[in-house]
Amino acid sequence: MPRHVIRNITEMIRDFLFSTINKEFLIFLFFLVLSTTYWIMSVLNDTMEREIVVPVQLTEIPDNAIVLSDETIPLKVTVRDKGYTVAAYLFGDEPSTVKLPFATYARSEQKCMVSNAELTKLVSSQLYSSTKILSIKPEKLEFPYNQGQHKRLPVMLKGTVKPADSYHLARMTFDPDSVTVYSSPSILDSLRVAYTELVNIHNFNDTIRRKVKLTAIRASKIVPEEITLTLYPDILIEGSAMVTITPINVPEGYTMRTFPSQIQVDYVVGASRYNSVDVSRFTIYADYAATDNGAEKKCPLRLVKSPSEVRHPVMKETHVDYLLEQ
Repeated sequence: MPRHVIRNITEMIRDFLFSTINKEFLIFLFFLVLSTTYWIMSVLNDTMEREIVVPVQLTEIPDNAIVLSDETIPLKVTVRDKGYTVAAYLFGDEPSTVKLPFATYARSEQKCMVSNAELTKLVSSQLYSSTKILSIKPEKLEFPYNQGQHKRLPVMLKGTVKPADSYHLARMTFDPDSVTVYSSPSILDSLRVAYTELVNIHNFNDTIRRKVKLTAIRASKIVPEEITLTLYPDILIEGSAMVTITPINVPEGYTMRTFPSQIQVDYVVGASRYNSVDVSRFTIYADYAATDNGAEKKCPLRLVKSPSEVRHPVMKETHVDYLLEQ
């Protein structure tokens, strides 16, 4: 770039900055920054109260003890100190984690208990000496534990799953399908299943695999705390089968014949199970007792059993002709 062009640009910038109006703006900006800095310093020098978080962790847990709650708990601590000290807590490094040795706080009733006085002393050791603690929440800590008493429970879904139209849920699996629960003998005796957290999955037409947490149990520890839920939808297709009619309640010494002897049953079934439907698992009754001892010309039919994999089975006929032979 030519030297005279650079000189012209430099002169334009200088004239702009040092014009009367811009001189006044620069002076205003200088005093604004100065007053803001003074205000911030004044505020930081004042005493203030704020809530900070101090993590507490149970440590040195022996191998034969199972802690039934979270081993690390965040304490909400309200402190009072100079503004710059409080700002260091809020915007600087968090206070170090307070360590609670298991053996120090273990009690005979199978709880590790830390009183408010002990908490205050322990937290104070992680803060500046000028800081005053006003309150701690929770006021005291309890870590229930046991010596390994446990129970194996099957996993059960809590919620609803509904595939898209023209699909059905062919299979649902949990991995693992059972979990271990550690707790007191009285609580273990009352447990039968381990429920998932609420799950509602609707309108799906492809396999879904999802991590699902288990519902927490009071004063208990679940291992593992989450399982893998897998849903296998299958498209529904129409099928049919010829099913033999079975007469019932026929008078002794007589034989009942139906016309026809078989009828068609229509149903829907998952495509993957279409070729595995066992026709022998359909049962249709022709009840002679429903004919008013032969007064009715036709005998009503009842579909009383069908394979578990079929949906909405419907008989093509609901009444048939019959003949009673001696």
